[in-house]
Amino acid sequence: MSDDMDETLAGSAESDRRRPEVEHGGPSEVTEALHTGIAGFFAEATSDGLFPAVAFGLDPNGAPSTVGVLTTPITDFPVSLQIVERVCHETVTPYRFVPLQRLKYIGDKNAIMRLALREIPSLDTKRPEHRKAVSRIMAYCTASRWKSRAFALVDMAGFSLCSTPEQLSLRMSLGQAINTCLRRMYPLSISEVIPEASIRGFNRISTGDGFYIWNFDGSADGHVALFLLLVLLMGQTRALHEGSGSPLELRAAFAIGEAYTFPYHGPGIPPSGAYHGFMPDAIGPVLNQLQRFLAAAAPGQILVAPFDEPGRENRPNERLNVETMLTRIRSEILPAELGPDDAVKSHDIELRLDPNTELRVTDKHEQVHHCYNVCGSIPHRPTGSKLSLQRVGLVTDSSEELTERRFRTT
Repeated sequence: MSDDMDETLAGSAESDRRRPEVEHGGPSEVTEALHTGIAGFFAEATSDGLFPAVAFGLDPNGAPSTVGVLTTPITDFPVSLQIVERVCHETVTPYRFVPLQRLKYIGDKNAIMRLALREIPSLDTKRPEHRKAVSRIMAYCTASRWKSRAFALVDMAGFSLCSTPEQLSLRMSLGQAINTCLRRMYPLSISEVIPEASIRGFNRISTGDGFYIWNFDGSADGHVALFLLLVLLMGQTRALHEGSGSPLELRAAFAIGEAYTFPYHGPGIPPSGAYHGFMPDAIGPVLNQLQRFLAAAAPGQILVAPFDEPGRENRPNERLNVETMLTRIRSEILPAELGPDDAVKSHDIELRLDPNTELRVTDKHEQVHHCYNVCGSIPHRPTGSKLSLQRVGLVTDSSEELTERRFRTT
């Protein structure tokens, strides 16, 4: 497979891992007629989403104006995706194309998939912006399987006990708190402690009493940026709860694992020229794991699943795990917020595991999940106030439960 979002015509698993799920903004040299032609082809090939696209193929050097797409019935989509991945030895996403000859081979050998080909006037897939245009349309017609995708889940403690007006107020407050934390991250990209691409876009989907959040950037930097957002959010909401009596209290969990992302409204075709309207949804084992964690979490707690992932691209020997992620945020990223006149210094910032061993969560199905408890102190600057330290997470309470002790008179 080749990475259609790259400036080159050949991709790699590493470059795919870095790609954003959706590029924001329309390509500067893709005409309305070209976009309509690509969308029309996909609409016809997929029967307006009834037969979702599994993979698309291009041949930029041999047939630059031709697009191919494999479609399948919705019920056969998972197994069709596995077949294509097995043949290509790589994960399949809308942001990587299969060489056209290989796509034809797969279509010829597998009866559950149907191959459609079309030559589109003015399409030149040697041009990166044209390949991006095809990828954008493809994203509306398929689902993507990610082997290692970072997700966060937050939910509001006691939400179901609130009245409907109170629930509305809490939901709006949580959305605004997330937006505030995102704005707080922008200066960190300017100071280059976080790549700009890693904070370019986050998606969130409602769970009713909270949100799943994930980064469009699936790289190691993207994983770190997502957890940073989670930590900032937990610090902000706790400060509001403790300082002004806000009823908003959160539980939070973070994990990296397998997930599918797909169009929220189901597979279909975007209207002509629609580059900003793509809204993904997600399901998969990693999201289920987050739910199990929060079922056991207390208000204010941050739980993180163990993981071991490749590190930053420019550091080939680096590994990203829970401890190295905490170290990077504590030692490299958050200190960049401090000014020379601030009373808080870099050595005051703390993010740690407590305890430093894994904890076990057993769900209602008797399945066991492991996680760490994260706590610490991070910089916090309320509006019009001096920078201070804000506690995040919960610490271990080693005291014994009173009801488990028996007492007698002396």
